[in-house]
Amino acid sequence: MASPRRNPTLYFSTKVDAWWWLILCAVVIAVAFVAGAVVVGKAFAVIHNVKANVEDARLDTFSLYTSNHSSGFFAGNISVAVAVRNPNWAMSIEYTKPLVAAFVFFQRRLYNVTMVEEGQKQRRFRTGVHLLHAAWEVPSYVLDTAALEEFKKQNATGVFDLEMRLTGDIKFLAHRKIRHLHLSCPLRLQVAPPGHEVVVFPPVECIAFTPENIYF
Repeated sequence: MASPRRNPTLYFSTKVDAWWWLILCAVVIAVAFVAGAVVVGKAFAVIHNVKANVEDARLDTFSLYTSNHSSGFFAGNISVAVAVRNPNWAMSIEYTKPLVAAFVFFQRRLYNVTMVEEGQKQRRFRTGVHLLHAAWEVPSYVLDTAALEEFKKQNATGVFDLEMRLTGDIKFLAHRKIRHLHLSCPLRLQVAPPGHEVVVFPPVECIAFTPENIYF
C-alpha cells in the first residue's frame, strides 16, 4: 500500500511560517535586551541625591540662664527622628565621612552630633531612620547680640525657629567620585510641657543648601 504523498505547497508554507516565527521571537528578544540594557545603564548613569526628612522632633529645653557673677549660659535639649533615603534603586551608598547634624539658632551653631559613622553603607532604595538626642550648655556669648535679641523675641511668643544642618561625604558604590551632602532642616518648635505628654510635630523635608556661613 503506497504511503500518502505530502502536499509540497503545504509543507513549504508551514516551513516559511516557522522561520517567520523564529525571526519574530529573535527580534522581540533583541528589543527586550536592548531596552533592559538602556534601563540598567540609565539607572547607573543618572544619580539621584540622597533625601532626608525630619519625621518627629521634641524640644524639652531652650533657655538662657544669667547671673550677676558670670556671663551665664544657654541650655537646650532636643530629640529628633530623621529619615535618610537612598532613592537610587541600582546603587548603594557609602559614607566616606561621618554624617553630622548641627543644631543652629539664628546662624549660631549650638551643638553637633554624629548621625552616621564613616564607612557605614546604605543599601539601594532603602530608608534609614536615625534617632538623635542632643543636650547642651554653652556660654551665653556663643549667641551674639543679634542672636540674643532674636531669642528674646521668640521666647516671648513661645515658638522657636531652629535649624538642623546635615553635612557629610558619600560615594555611590558604582562610582569613585565623592559627593558632599549639605541638607538644611527647618524646625519650628515649642518647648514641650514636663512629663511624657505627646507633642504633635508635622514632618519636615530637608532641602539642599550651599555652605556659606561659618559657625563658631
